[in-house]
Amino acid sequence: MLKIQWFAGHYVLKQEETGENKVTLISEGFIPGDFLIFYSDLPYAWVKLADEVTESLVYFHQKEHRFILPLDYQTRKGFAPGLFERKQEIKMWEPTPEEVNAYYNLALNPSDQHLPWEMTNPAGAKYGNPIHSMAVEVDAIAAYPHAFANRVTRNEGEFFARNAIDGMSVPGGHGPYPYQSWGGAVHNDLSYVVYFGREVTVDKVVLHLRSDYKVDSEGKEHDTYWHTALLAFSDGSELEVKLEKSEKGQEITFSEKTVIWVMLKRLDPFRNPNSQMFAALNQMEVWGRNGAV
Repeated sequence: MLKIQWFAGHYVLKQEETGENKVTLISEGFIPGDFLIFYSDLPYAWVKLADEVTESLVYFHQKEHRFILPLDYQTRKGFAPGLFERKQEIKMWEPTPEEVNAYYNLALNPSDQHLPWEMTNPAGAKYGNPIHSMAVEVDAIAAYPHAFANRVTRNEGEFFARNAIDGMSVPGGHGPYPYQSWGGAVHNDLSYVVYFGREVTVDKVVLHLRSDYKVDSEGKEHDTYWHTALLAFSDGSELEVKLEKSEKGQEITFSEKTVIWVMLKRLDPFRNPNSQMFAALNQMEVWGRNGAV
């Protein structure tokens, strides 16, 4: 069974829709404090938050995934203005076995959220912030994939970790939608991790680096880029990668690995005297197949 419930604050049920293979909840507009609960008794289900949001195949580690509607000042920055304040159809449907077993971007999940208790100090001491999510470690994440970063620039919504797995990569800018990205400001201890919640087999990562190369009044580009980085995998293996200044996705291929997370770390920005030296990530794709559940 599939179910979508719409709640106001304090779990006041406003609407509920159920279905065996497909369910749609239609809203004329949400208000701050509203949230959805996606229920699935299947391990996988397609979730589509809105017409303008890419659908994604979500792994339900727990049967209920609570999604707080992004209507506060910070969380709304990663979505189109007014998206959830106008009429929307929220959908969930059962995937085919072929879709579950397909080769696809396992990192994609626009319904991922930046949880308040994953907040870190954006200006804290070098290597002072955790590089793994406490929410994952205490089994508080109901639906995967989930992204976490050790720093988020000023803890602002346009730089949340979830932005880099939402399926959007618009070059040439930075800031709120449509330029949302993961950004950790100018630090040399940055790390970013995507969790899958189960074993998956992966053999390719595609990195879309942010590319706001517009020149300011002082003749400096806003962004630089990480010209080297390290991919670390939960199986203990690591892979050093070389990156270029490019608006396009950059593919890194490797022999198949069975993992539960992939981390991007040891991010080394290219030292450009004509740049403000911000480097950031528009999108991280991790390609592979689901393991047995």
